[in-house]
Amino acid sequence: MGVMESASIVKNRLSDSHEVSIWLDNYDDIFSDFDPRPYSERSLSDDFITEAKKVSREKLLKINELNLLIPEAKRNVELETIIIKNLHTNFTRHYDYLHYQSIKIKRKGILFILIGIPFMAAASYFSYLNSPLLFFSILRIICEPAGWFFVWTGFDHIFLMANTKEGDINFYSLLAKTHIHFRSI
Repeated sequence: MGVMESASIVKNRLSDSHEVSIWLDNYDDIFSDFDPRPYSERSLSDDFITEAKKVSREKLLKINELNLLIPEAKRNVELETIIIKNLHTNFTRHYDYLHYQSIKIKRKGILFILIGIPFMAAASYFSYLNSPLLFFSILRIICEPAGWFFVWTGFDHIFLMANTKEGDINFYSLLAKTHIHFRSI
């Protein structure tokens, strides 16, 4: 069974507590069903990530401790240590990747703005010339929309596109630092 089918979120009713619990049938609920590697290397299940995101949104991204509840008969303490390390590694890797992508998008935006400004300056210059020559009119008509396109696309990259993943960046940063424990049910 997957996490979506078997997970039950147990909320701590104290408003100042930042402890969250997710109920699992077994360790495989954490990992992708399609990944045959050992627990130390397996990738995380999309269902598990979805549940963890849902829980973190409910707690307003202030989780200090994540408890993974599993039946006593299915627990293996040695395996749990490996899984916790893998979870932290996965969360850190996802954070690093998303953070790098955000920086890359912002740099691209700055580059677009730097390309657009000379186009806009050239269009202004050609407009200032007020030349009756067709050549300068064509250059102004080409440079003006190109300048606006690059500048506004650059702003779009910096202020909108780079921030679309901000929630995921915060989520993975939070879980990379969260204390993870397995508890018996």
